[in-house]
Amino acid sequence: MEEDLLGHAIYNLFTNNFEDKVREDKTYEEYLKTCSKKRLTKFLELFLIKSIDDKILYECEKIKNKKKELIVQYLTKNVRGIVQATLSVGSKDTIDCMRKFVKNNVIEISETKRDVSLATIGLLISCGLVFAEKGKTSSMIHMPKEVVSCVKELIDDKKVRQKREIVDRVRTLLIGIGNAYGVIPVKQAYDIYSTFYKDLDEDEFTIYMMIIDIAEELMDHFMGEDEELFLFNFDIENPEEFYNSIQSRTDLDYRDFSLEEYKLFAESRYFTKILEYKQFAKFVQEMYDCNLRDEDYINDSLYEYLMLSQTDDRHAERELLADMREYFEMGNINMVNKFMGYIVMGIRNNYPRWELKGHTPNEIFMKHEKPKIIPIKIGRNDLCSCGSGKKYKNCCGR
Repeated sequence: MEEDLLGHAIYNLFTNNFEDKVREDKTYEEYLKTCSKKRLTKFLELFLIKSIDDKILYECEKIKNKKKELIVQYLTKNVRGIVQATLSVGSKDTIDCMRKFVKNNVIEISETKRDVSLATIGLLISCGLVFAEKGKTSSMIHMPKEVVSCVKELIDDKKVRQKREIVDRVRTLLIGIGNAYGVIPVKQAYDIYSTFYKDLDEDEFTIYMMIIDIAEELMDHFMGEDEELFLFNFDIENPEEFYNSIQSRTDLDYRDFSLEEYKLFAESRYFTKILEYKQFAKFVQEMYDCNLRDEDYINDSLYEYLMLSQTDDRHAERELLADMREYFEMGNINMVNKFMGYIVMGIRNNYPRWELKGHTPNEIFMKHEKPKIIPIKIGRNDLCSCGSGKKYKNCCGR
């Protein structure tokens, strides 16, 4: 019931801005003529951002203050370029969605019927490549035939594919870096990128970062002091303040990861490689005959916990316990403590933390804290330190 209400709310919130009158034979130019100048200007701005072309930048800047009719003419004339720019920087979801419009240029969506991502549809609407109308029970999304023709021609074009491969590499590494560190200067993100790839200089890398839509992956960038750019994870409410706080750890450099590890971070599955996760997987296999690697719900819950715990440990633990109790029969408090021990003391303390610049709590303890601990010598006839009340020789010293 709650999921139905949530789905209803999301659908209505998303489709309330559908303002076009969809007709299957309507041309691209006809749609543009019905748009406000403000909306047309947004189409122009996205085109110039995604194209990475000085000529287009000059043309768009020049035309956006002209009459609406001239903007319509310019966009109609450059529909191929708009499609090419979108295909070149689009995510896999965007490309897959555009392929669906090639097969059927009108797609119907409703609260219960959605073959395409709402976020991806929103992106294509914002680019001016599809147009949408909300009905009483469903919404119609239309890609005009001129756009379809360009998509068909360019989607597998060699130059477009090559550019998309670079974009995909940058996107994957940006998401991986953002999930690994939480917040990091873009300059250092480029240093990481250039360790693995030699195809872009720092300026080109920064431009790609600016045009790639990483917001759907909960990443973004902000401008700090001295106009320095930073990459950050959306889970951090105040990224600039958070970055300043971790800079107090002058004893720590950002931890290095391999390319494959950054890719695991990008896939939200880095935690599955650590030993403590494997120990937890063995525990649930033995106790519940459950193969953890096949259970997306549990793994998603673990990942959400690890992300939330980066900024709010207590709330994260409450959410995690609720999720685990929904899936597993825990019985008594001892079983609850076992679960939380495996996950909190095990997985969490061996998972990279943002406030530790990608190092784990256990790594920091072993390197910086453990050497300072002075061992206490306990005599065989002394009371045991475990608190049992017995002599050491009759308890832990046996």
